[in-house]
Amino acid sequence: MNKWGLNDDVLLNILNNVNGTIPVADKDQRIIFANKLVLKIFNLSFDDIYRKTIDELIDSGLFINSATKAAFTTKQLAVKYVRGKMDTPILTISNPVRDRNGEVEMVVAFSIDEILLENIVNEMASEKNN
Repeated sequence: MNKWGLNDDVLLNILNNVNGTIPVADKDQRIIFANKLVLKIFNLSFDDIYRKTIDELIDSGLFINSATKAAFTTKQLAVKYVRGKMDTPILTISNPVRDRNGEVEMVVAFSIDEILLENIVNEMASEKNN
């Protein structure tokens, strides 16, 4: 149990029910976590992606560009419109997480697909006009 009173199963259930992808890469740029939606949109098993580097995934053609790679390179929040083997391009926001010394220890990404993004933009425009 953590301080919120949630165990690992509950946290995993939460991450797997977010309406977006959540991949996490460690300081060596290797995938250490991917929620179920990551696996679904790329038609992968966890073993296909676990511990693979971002460069290996790019080289395999899984995706063409990477916000996660950009976040490691710039050590800043990165936003990219990512294309690749998924049916619909995704907007990805990757955030570097720093250790106590200020070094990037991991990058946590969140993506939504183009269709959901369009729905969000349309809803925002509609609400703004009301």
